[in-house]
Amino acid sequence: MRRWSRYLVGVVAVTGLFVLVTHTGAETCTLELKRVDLSARTVSPGQLGSFLARYSTPQSFFQQLGGPQGMIVRPSTGSKPKLEFSNVIKKEPGKYVTDTPFRGVAALGSGHYGFVLDVAPSEKDEKQDEEKAAEQKEENGASLISKLSAALASPAPPRPTNKPVSYTRLYFDLNHNGDLTDDEVIEATASRTYSIFPTVELTINVDGKKLDYAFTFKVYSRVSSGYAYATASLNSAAYREGEITLDGKKRRIVLIDFNSNGRFDDAVSFHTSGGAVSSVVGDTLHIDPNSPRISRSLSSMVGGGSQHPVSKLISIDGRFFDLAVDPSGETLSLGPTSVPLGFVTNPNKGFRAVVYGDQGILNISPDDSGKVSIPEGEWRLMSYTIDRTEAPKPAVEKADEEKSVLDVLSSAGTIPAPPTKPPGLTRVSARIVGDVAPVKVVKGKTAGMRFGLRFTRSLACKVVKSFSVPERVAVVK
Repeated sequence: MRRWSRYLVGVVAVTGLFVLVTHTGAETCTLELKRVDLSARTVSPGQLGSFLARYSTPQSFFQQLGGPQGMIVRPSTGSKPKLEFSNVIKKEPGKYVTDTPFRGVAALGSGHYGFVLDVAPSEKDEKQDEEKAAEQKEENGASLISKLSAALASPAPPRPTNKPVSYTRLYFDLNHNGDLTDDEVIEATASRTYSIFPTVELTINVDGKKLDYAFTFKVYSRVSSGYAYATASLNSAAYREGEITLDGKKRRIVLIDFNSNGRFDDAVSFHTSGGAVSSVVGDTLHIDPNSPRISRSLSSMVGGGSQHPVSKLISIDGRFFDLAVDPSGETLSLGPTSVPLGFVTNPNKGFRAVVYGDQGILNISPDDSGKVSIPEGEWRLMSYTIDRTEAPKPAVEKADEEKSVLDVLSSAGTIPAPPTKPPGLTRVSARIVGDVAPVKVVKGKTAGMRFGLRFTRSLACKVVKSFSVPERVAVVK
């Protein structure tokens, strides 16, 4: 068993360099590396970090086993390997049991690791024995007449040749030497088409630092009349946990390798695809988590809860902090931002918006003056919500001399007063579509962030139409 809490090679040298690049007044803490406990069935305070780390995003791998060529595309999630299998693996086992071994490359830390999935030897042997027994039985039991009948009959349509493949053996280049024959074969527990492998432990290199790491591995195969394919996934099984002191208060920190690539410093990134703003969540940081729930929505991550996407700048309790994370995740620094603050404003009261820029992603809402304090720089709008729901007005009690006979009877219980009807929900939410120019925020100055809507009042507000491109109108009917 690996010692997960031991200090790593090169800690002193790397940490010294790390401290030099943190800002004045920043607090730095050391986070202990822990392994995800998959056996836990209840959530206790001590197990909360392990539960949060269970829901990382996997690296995914696909392989087509049969059917039309080109049906299966490249992996849709996880880190895309920069190298092909032949670039990282130079020696394989002499022979595989299956005719369709599943080859792939995983990105972990600063390296790429090749792997091959195979089936257990007994599966193919039993299959061959069954086929031979069936052929022998058919040959012995067939008469001359039945053979002639079979020869004259129309040939039967061919059966699909694809069979479910139960991948239960994993060859993984654990020592990262390009040789799959000198590593222990990892055996899985499996159903016919779904296999789960035990947690795999190995040592990886992260920017020159050796790091004990762990991952889980699963594979699923599917067969139909026209095609067959297999998909595998690799999930991180290691996370970081510790404490940091902010403004004299100790805060619990849980740092998760959310994209399962062996690094803990991957920041959220943004790009435009198909006219819409898309985001790729890197790693995630939890500050004083109190729930085992984890969000995959950026809007939820920056909505004031405990979960934050790793980025240069994060907001904690309404204040902005500079965040710096060592690639191995061992050292983390948080301090009040050194970036000057400016302001943005919008004529709509009660709005909430998610904005992003080179420094990260923030959730903003105005103060009583209608302004929002925000760090200097260029910020783009990702989404917004405007809530115009009015609070119910308290009933005004009439003076005794103004009360009518009906009022007196009603108060006495003869005629019950009608209940107060709560106001209908009046709210619109929108997400940016199209290319929107950034808003430039300058120290001490106020910039207008243009988005919004007009409300058309009616008796029922059930249909909501919204446009998130500036200059367009969102209407509630």
